[in-house]
Amino acid sequence: MVPSRKQQTSFHEDKTMKIKTRWINGIIEEADKCTTRMPWERGLRRQAFIASRKAAAALRETETRTPRPAA
Repeated sequence: MVPSRKQQTSFHEDKTMKIKTRWINGIIEEADKCTTRMPWERGLRRQAFIASRKAAAALRETETRTPRPAA
């Protein structure tokens, strides 16, 4: 018995979805294993990161005068 075209397509889509689901689950598992802390995470590191960014912006905005050479 030869499966119809619709049955073949349905089988192929089911197989593709299983592969994609397994692939996505593997990616999520690997991401959960990651222990690297990102600077935008909440806590003291985040506050320090924001403070350093604001300090750098403040330094860029301040007007600096160059010293005059001694006469």
